[in-house]
Amino acid sequence: EHQIDPNTCGFIIQKRAEMVYPTLLNYIQTGKTKEARHAIAALIDLFISKYQKGIADNDPLIRTNYGFIDGQPVQIDVGPFTKDPQMAEPEVYRQEIRKSTASLEHWLNTHCPELTPFLSEITQEK
Repeated sequence: EHQIDPNTCGFIIQKRAEMVYPTLLNYIQTGKTKEARHAIAALIDLFISKYQKGIADNDPLIRTNYGFIDGQPVQIDVGPFTKDPQMAEPEVYRQEIRKSTASLEHWLNTHCPELTPFLSEITQEK
């Protein structure tokens, strides 16, 4: 047992997140395509929410830095955030979303190609 004075130590208490790809794979393997679509859309909304606030992410790796807690997307590693007012511009953050989701598109092409058009559609309309 250890006692820590929260007034002298910086920390974050967090719940355990289920990583994005295993979560999506579970949905796919159990035929829950609707849930997979919802998870993908929610993840994109998380990206947009961050960017609209002018927050840039220098390490947007979906595989290692994002997950779901109680069905809601979360970013696990927030270390590489920086303030960038240009990121709030739709033409800037749309381009960033496309770059950030390239690995997700590749993963979907391998594991569930029928969801790839959904990803393209949702990233273009946001």
